[in-house]
Amino acid sequence: MKRKRLILIGIVAVVLVSAGVFVVQGRGKKDGDDEGPRIEVVRSGPLRVKIRETGRLEPLISVNVKSNVEGEISSIYVREGDLVEAGDTLIQLDDQRIAEELKQTDANLGGSQAQVEQARRNVGLTELRQDALLESAKDRVEINRAGVDAATRATIQQITAAELEIANTETALEQDLIALSQARIALTQNGISLARARSRKDSTTVSLANADAELTRMQELRAKKFVSTSALEGAQSSHANAKTAQEQAENDVAAQVQAEMSQRESIASREAAIGNRRKVLTFRKTNLEDIRASRAAVDRQSQLQLDTAETELARVENSMDAEKQNSESSLAVANANFVRAESTSKNARERLAWTRIVAPMGGTVIRLVVEEGEIVQSGRSAFSQGPAIMTIADLSHMVIKTFINEVDIPKIAIDQRVDIHSDAYAGRVFEGRISEISPQAMPIDNVTKFEVEVEVLGSPPELRPGMNVDVDVIVADEAAVTLLPIETLIEEQKLTVSANIPAAQASGLTRNQKVAVESRSGKKYGGRIMSLDGEGEYSVVIFIDEDAPKGLRVGEQTLHIVPEAPDGEDVKDEDKPAKIEDVRVKIESERKQLVLLHKPESADTAEKKGFLSRLPFIGGRKSDDKGKGGVESEIKVGLRNDTTYEIVNGLNVGDEVLIVDLDRLVSD
Repeated sequence: MKRKRLILIGIVAVVLVSAGVFVVQGRGKKDGDDEGPRIEVVRSGPLRVKIRETGRLEPLISVNVKSNVEGEISSIYVREGDLVEAGDTLIQLDDQRIAEELKQTDANLGGSQAQVEQARRNVGLTELRQDALLESAKDRVEINRAGVDAATRATIQQITAAELEIANTETALEQDLIALSQARIALTQNGISLARARSRKDSTTVSLANADAELTRMQELRAKKFVSTSALEGAQSSHANAKTAQEQAENDVAAQVQAEMSQRESIASREAAIGNRRKVLTFRKTNLEDIRASRAAVDRQSQLQLDTAETELARVENSMDAEKQNSESSLAVANANFVRAESTSKNARERLAWTRIVAPMGGTVIRLVVEEGEIVQSGRSAFSQGPAIMTIADLSHMVIKTFINEVDIPKIAIDQRVDIHSDAYAGRVFEGRISEISPQAMPIDNVTKFEVEVEVLGSPPELRPGMNVDVDVIVADEAAVTLLPIETLIEEQKLTVSANIPAAQASGLTRNQKVAVESRSGKKYGGRIMSLDGEGEYSVVIFIDEDAPKGLRVGEQTLHIVPEAPDGEDVKDEDKPAKIEDVRVKIESERKQLVLLHKPESADTAEKKGFLSRLPFIGGRKSDDKGKGGVESEIKVGLRNDTTYEIVNGLNVGDEVLIVDLDRLVSD
């Protein structure tokens, strides 16, 4: 009994001591100082991404009012803070001196206008006189041109008539020569005919003598009655025929002789006529040359008169242009003097009007720096411009000028929403929008920035020019996206091995499985399968461990893939996955976005949960990895701000990831 009591007292003591140690350890910890790794769960929630900068409020439109003329201020009609409309009188300057200047310029303008009128009348008179001289010279030119034409026509007519007479004479001479030739031919033919006639005459004479002899013989024979009467009659008939032929031949000879004489007379007449025609032709040719010489002199005289008239016309035209130019130059000078005087008068009138300084726009007078009696300088002087005498601003349209870092400029766009915060109105947020982004960067404190103009929506009257404000440019404002804290994100340079493996060889591979990449020389590089997609052929991506041996070179090569058994499993050699040999792979070094997926606890560890598991001597234990454990998983990150980021793909809502320990963040 006593022994049982001692045992019970001992157990109670042990429990009390353990509880005391647990309480002391719990109070000694700081908030959030867990000894094991912190776990974050992927959740869905709102995400706002903004860029904060500072700026200064200023009106969108403000005008520095200057005086266009110099002078003494006689009256000021506004004070700082007054509201004015465009055209309201602000200041009145003393205008007496400028009014006197206006009188002088108006007098000069009148004299210049009279000079212009006189010069214009001179131009008109000069034009009338020159037009009359020009018309007279043109008439003389036309008259002499007509005389030249008439002389040319007369010359052509006379020469043509003389040439025609010569041609007619030459034609008649040719005809006479032809007739003479024909007469000579006829004379020759007549001589031949005369010779033939004489020959026939001689023949007929012989025939007649023979017929006479035959008739005498026949008469004698008939007297002796030796021949018949018919024979005698035949001899008589032959004699008669011979006599007739002989007479005809004599007539032919006489006719041919008469014709020959006539031909000879005709030839003589033709020869005389040809001689006369040749003399006439010579005369007419000589006359043609005389006509040509006389007409040439007449033509030269007419052309000379025309040239003289044209020279006179050119002289008139040239003198007219010169005189016209002189008169127009005088008019131009008078017009220039008038324009100069008009401009001077206009300037004086404007200067007189400028002595009344009016508001160029509606707004509020936010600055007034002059008093009555002060002398102001002209703001239009090219050498010494006068300072602004007041500033008018439109406070209904306020803007903020701020400067955004060049790395954030791609996120900025026109009409983007802006939240405006002012220390003067703590807790109140004013609305704005991006209205302008400068296209030119500028260095500010060795940082390249762009000027951005923010329009204050509504321009509340509380916001006044010159106030410093904070602006939050809302880059994104999503209502429900997949989120994780920013400290869970790992961005590391990873050595990756990519390959396409047939389905039969990839059947034993799983995502997050440990594998080794083996070179043909037998050197192994440990890693883990990060991606395994496909059906007939699987696309496999392997991340090489950081503590793997060095030596893998970037590029394409042939390696072996050696799968390992799942973590914590004791697998027999015959059941281990087969090596995948001679795989064509592509090795790259890329910067990856990763998280550490929380490893699920084993069954033994789960059994130790409970109150007693928290006792350091009953099963509770400290985590010795401090965020270095877990399984690396590649993700794609979208929007991010200072505390959280959006997960585009790679994780689902409810997945658990580990917070990366500080040592790893620093090493990265």
